[in-house]
Formats: sequence, C-alpha cells, structure tokens
Amino acid sequence: MVIHLILKSNEVFPQQVDAIPGVLLLVFIGLLICPFNIFYRSTRYCFLRVIRNIVFSPFYKVLMVNFFMADQLTS
Repeated sequence: MVIHLILKSNEVFPQQVDAIPGVLLLVFIGLLICPFNIFYRSTRYCFLRVIRNIVFSPFYKVLMVNFFMADQLTS
C-alpha cells in the first residue's frame, strides 16, 4: 500500500499504478491454489476446504471447526 501511494504521488502512469492491487490479488490467489508443495500445501488445502465448508454451510450441518474459522474470519 505504501508503494502504491508513493507511485501515485510521483505522477507515474495511473493505469500502471491502479493495476498493482489487482496484480497482487491474482498473485496471492495463485499462491493459494498452487498445486506444488511450496508454502505449506497441506495448510493451504485445509484452509480452502474450510472456506468451501463455510460457503456451503447453509446446505449441511456445521462443524465446530468451520464455525470457529468463520468466527475468526469475521472478527
């Protein structure tokens, strides 16, 4: 965010500066679903499974781990 604000104040091309948050979002989503065993693959898959369970929670019984994770994410 600091780099984004510095570039915006230094009159760098606005299209390039405005693309930075989108590029960072794509990089982090790519790292989250990366199938290779870098950056703790088992932990990322567990996190994705819990997020999936939170999204589909209206359709089945909610477990304590999913309730706890949803509570932590909304706090």
